Amino acid sequence: MFANAIVVLIVLRERLFTLVSWNTVAAIVLSLLLAFYIGREVSKVKQSRKARVDPQLLKVMLRYGVKFYISIMAGAIIFRADVLIVNRFRGAAEAGVYAVASQFSFLLLMLPGVIAMLLFPRVAASQDERGEFAVQVTRHTTLVMLVMCLAAAALSFVLPWIYGARFSDATIQLLILLPGIFFMGLESVLVQHFTGTGLPAIIPVFWIITLAFNIGLNLLVVPTYGARGAAAISTLSYALIFFLVASYFCMKTGRRPAETFVLRTNELRNLFTPRRWLSSAKAAQ
Repeated sequence: MFANAIVVLIVLRERLFTLVSWNTVAAIVLSLLLAFYIGREVSKVKQSRKARVDPQLLKVMLRYGVKFYISIMAGAIIFRADVLIVNRFRGAAEAGVYAVASQFSFLLLMLPGVIAMLLFPRVAASQDERGEFAVQVTRHTTLVMLVMCLAAAALSFVLPWIYGARFSDATIQLLILLPGIFFMGLESVLVQHFTGTGLPAIIPVFWIITLAFNIGLNLLVVPTYGARGAAAISTLSYALIFFLVASYFCMKTGRRPAETFVLRTNELRNLFTPRRWLSSAKAAQ
């Protein structure tokens, strides 16, 4: 996708239609390659033992998959709908500035996303109802996200210098978004406790509630307050899903919020003592 953007937009100087077409072709080719690879692996299984359809397994997968898909889709709409609403009520220029602030804020979610991806198989394997390892990782993520958001707040003043004077308001919009990004980063890690232990139906319900909250308030606020209002609604929405998931986690595990999100003294000491940090890492492995 990145190579397509470079070739189409910079080298060939084509328009977005060409870029979308190239990306579509790339996605089709990748899908065909994956299908070929999976087919080859399945043929090996057939040679070693008889392959069969397992309706019960399919039922379990679909039940889990639907709940997961609802959460992912609701999150995707929350992340993107505000830009469309700003564009509808305030015009493309203001939407473009807000898109820059939003995209910069989303970069901060990449690290907690990777942490969540690594945490999931550990939680799924242990099935720890108390969420001991998930809590330990969440406490460290809290510190990481705090440092990252503070650094991003300082770097936000560079955006007008990079994009030009017309993007000066992107700094304010990003500063409004950062508290919500902090909470969303924590939620994306903490929710892996539920994702890895069956994903209760209440989690997608939380996302549906947050989606309704986000869309409704954006439609009310954006026509008057524009992109800054959209940024504030996004922060409130991210804080809402965090509060719902964190409250449910504390209720199900019996843990206090401070225990879940605040690093302990010995953990802080280990962070600044390389030998202890390496020992802790080896012990975790």
